[in-house]
Amino acid sequence: MISGRGGGPNVENGKKTFDTVCAKCHRIGTVGNNYGPDLTNIQTMPRRDILRAIFFPNEKVDPKYETTVIVTRDKQTIRGLVISENGQSVTLKTAEVAEPVIVQKSRIATRTKERTSIMPEELPDTVGDNVIRDVVGYLMVSHK
Repeated sequence: MISGRGGGPNVENGKKTFDTVCAKCHRIGTVGNNYGPDLTNIQTMPRRDILRAIFFPNEKVDPKYETTVIVTRDKQTIRGLVISENGQSVTLKTAEVAEPVIVQKSRIATRTKERTSIMPEELPDTVGDNVIRDVVGYLMVSHK
């Protein structure tokens, strides 16, 4: 059991948080989405590496998960992960809305990439230390 100053993690609470927050982008087994890295086998990672990935999401970003920044002709800025593209449009997963955003290519003024993740850097501050502890406890349980 993992225990810290605030006590051990509540794995059930961690699962609930994963299902409502993390699963918007990540998958464990059959739960969640494939926008971000699949976390099914994450329990093989050291706990400190899991925590680093949560607290510092921009530290190591696989190029396939880099943020695309689109500025439209009417000056709207959309930051997200490109999940599909065709001749007419680009579909992005953003951190702001649950559903993917479709942008018509005819509306795009500029399109660039940043070596950053769409995972919000302020997420740990938003959810709190106990929630992070519980989620990491849940992630460290086998999900095969």
